[in-house]
Amino acid sequence: MTPEKVFAKYVEATNPSAIQKPKSFSMKMTMSHDSSVAPINRVVETKPTVRMHTMNIYCELPDKIYLDSDAILVQSQGAFENERKIADIKVVQAFDGESGWEITSSPQSPAFGKTRSLLFYEVDKLKGLVDDGFAMNQLEKISTSKYIGEQEVQFNEPTNGILIKKNCHVVEAMLKGGKKQTLYFDVTDGLLIKAETIDSLSNEKRTSLISEYKQFGKVKFPSRIEMISSSSSESIILKLEELNLDAAAPAAAFVKPAI
Repeated sequence: MTPEKVFAKYVEATNPSAIQKPKSFSMKMTMSHDSSVAPINRVVETKPTVRMHTMNIYCELPDKIYLDSDAILVQSQGAFENERKIADIKVVQAFDGESGWEITSSPQSPAFGKTRSLLFYEVDKLKGLVDDGFAMNQLEKISTSKYIGEQEVQFNEPTNGILIKKNCHVVEAMLKGGKKQTLYFDVTDGLLIKAETIDSLSNEKRTSLISEYKQFGKVKFPSRIEMISSSSSESIILKLEELNLDAAAPAAAFVKPAI
């Protein structure tokens, strides 16, 4: 077995060639948070935290991203069920290919009504919403690859929690941006079901569990991704509801406002 044969089966299963060269695309997603840490062991956060819910994302290839999110501002008391809602807010984040920024509508936020520059790791997370699973073509990001072998992957089925075991072809890949990624493709249908990414700067490991593939036009695409970071006890669950190719971003979306 070779990486090329694994990739060929993935292409056959998803037909990414149908959207290989779009100029732009938009997605509507929902986000939820989960934690594997018992409530008694969770750190109590003293400052407000943003919990994003519904997100509209516009991308102009190769790397411009605009996110418009309806969210809430909460005060954590240790467990998610004990979080206290402070306010409904709107968060806008954007990356124009060179720098990123954020604007929030909440009066409770210290950045209310102002444009705040995103730090490098915040830009990385913004780009990761797309790159870690919802990329138009996963294979285009790969610079070099190596076939490792077959390995069993275990995970809980999202709907009913039943333990699922799948044999996967494992491929190690070096991405064009310098990140190292390990990809797990289902031996049976060729679909990508897991991706592990190592950040070259922070050495942080981010695992994406990719599932619930659905047909969006001519393309089969994952509609659910659970993202787990080695630096956090929380996981982020993204659900894709809409996918539109060559969709126009809002006017002046990538024009950075004055700070």
